[in-house]
Amino acid sequence: MHLWRRLFFGRALDSSPHHSARPVLCFGREQLRDAIITGARRCGCVLLFGGRQSGKTTVLHAVEDHLANAVLGIDAGCQALVPVYVDLMQLAYDATPFDFFRLVLQLAHLACVRHIVGFKSASIRRRRGDSRTIEDFRAGMLLLNEAVGVDLHFVLLLDEAKRVLTTRFPRGFQDNLFALMFGDPPGPYSFVLAGAQELYKLCEDSTSPIGSRAAKRFVCNLQSDAVAEIIQSNQPGIGSGALHERTALLYDQTGGHAGLSAALARRFADVPDAPVDCLGPLIESVRSERSELFQMWIHSFSPEARTAGEALIVGGSMTTEDIASCLRSSGFPPYRADRVSEELQFTGVARKDGDRLLSSSAMYIETARRYVVTDAGAARDREVWALIREVETGLRQLIRSEFSTKWPGSADAQIKVILGEQAWRGLEDTRTKSEKSYSHTARTLTEVLDCAYLGQLGEIIKSNRAWSLFRDMFRDKRELEDILKDVTPVRNDFAHFRAVPERELARCGLRCEDLLAILSKRSTSA
Repeated sequence: MHLWRRLFFGRALDSSPHHSARPVLCFGREQLRDAIITGARRCGCVLLFGGRQSGKTTVLHAVEDHLANAVLGIDAGCQALVPVYVDLMQLAYDATPFDFFRLVLQLAHLACVRHIVGFKSASIRRRRGDSRTIEDFRAGMLLLNEAVGVDLHFVLLLDEAKRVLTTRFPRGFQDNLFALMFGDPPGPYSFVLAGAQELYKLCEDSTSPIGSRAAKRFVCNLQSDAVAEIIQSNQPGIGSGALHERTALLYDQTGGHAGLSAALARRFADVPDAPVDCLGPLIESVRSERSELFQMWIHSFSPEARTAGEALIVGGSMTTEDIASCLRSSGFPPYRADRVSEELQFTGVARKDGDRLLSSSAMYIETARRYVVTDAGAARDREVWALIREVETGLRQLIRSEFSTKWPGSADAQIKVILGEQAWRGLEDTRTKSEKSYSHTARTLTEVLDCAYLGQLGEIIKSNRAWSLFRDMFRDKRELEDILKDVTPVRNDFAHFRAVPERELARCGLRCEDLLAILSKRSTSA
């Protein structure tokens, strides 16, 4: 089988319409959507910066739907913009650049099938050859053009770009991307890479300067009118007075962060007649449930952004000059103030108001103010340990949430059945001992699940009784097993102060990031 055929048919993909075939609920992003489309056509590449649950995926699907609405027949006389949404989490952990290009080419083919009336995949001529180069990818995209008979331009919407921009892929991969984006003659495609801080690597790499030519766009917090639309979508019959009051309260608490605003609006809808001064316990509940999100923000910050972010929490607002002064006094280059400002905005902890940066999320402030990062150990060890902690906390909260929804009032009983009587009794004993472990401070651990090992959390998720609750998050049980297999030994060595080989430390960090991305997607859709 020749390479070109393998590129298309190496792995079967679902050709049915994806979930964004349903209307995409995307509020207040019209200008950003249009700017992404314009930037992709003019520059060849757009770097879309956004923090956890900021709405990157929703924006990409909004771009996809907007372009797909112009369905063309094969005899149309104008250029067709064909959106291709690519979730890079589909790539296997050990994927290669070849797997990446094959996946994109497959999805471009399926996009033609879905969006172009009269497209016949059987009419594509197969290209001979067996070299694994970017020219095979370019040739495959050009062959799609020939098969359609009209001028196609693919807008490749790459979600979870971190998957291919870290050390997983060889350094030459970015050079290949640069050649595809800005080569001469230009290919029939533009790239939109959605990610967070890792995209800055493309801006700072002088040998493959994608960032110097790409358009930069930021998924920042929503304005209050968009927040009002979110509330109305959850409460269609809400009166104008109640809408105004709830919008003001929600905007103050979330700063307009898309994920937090959507979550809180859904909870507001559960108590449609409650006055705003009675919503405090509900807000605290959501803040507690999303605490792992705030920790993800903190641990993903660059050192410069973390320093300025702490100062912003204390002062409430800062100018660019204030940020530069803060960086200088902490030993960082002051010229990175603009980048720090961007990072705080697209993460969701701050918003711009004129020439000042404002601390914008009361929920985040309440969590971050009490948050302390341990100073013990090497920097890389601390970073990976923090990721492991986020993973373990996130899995506990996920299991608790799903089990309480599926089996209200009997979640613990279901977990006990899965783990077995002996294991459950061991967890109860551990909880009892932990509650008595501090002689000067009494405490109560209400969750037996808080005493479960990481491996036990995996067993709960994979159990036949519970797998249906989580199967949409993973390709199969083996994927979860492989991730935990790389994390658990490092977690145990850290817990017992044993040295971890650098290679295993790096592998564990990458696996934690994968699992956190999966958990984040579930939190966004919850």
